[in-house]
Amino acid sequence: MLQWLRSEQAGRSVVPLGFWYLSVVGGLILTAYAIRSGDPIFILGQSVGLVVYFRNLWLIHARPGKRAAE
Repeated sequence: MLQWLRSEQAGRSVVPLGFWYLSVVGGLILTAYAIRSGDPIFILGQSVGLVVYFRNLWLIHARPGKRAAE
């Protein structure tokens, strides 16, 4: 929803920084649930997603003058 609202405001597709933080939070919650349920495929899938979210945040913060797609 955050991404959609920012895109509507900008009149183009953008990925705001908050989107990545919300993705991390959601990914952590789902990974915890996957671990609790003991489903290895679910755990693996969510873990890969977390790697992507954290990598995007790393890239954004490594170059503070250049925000990715915003």
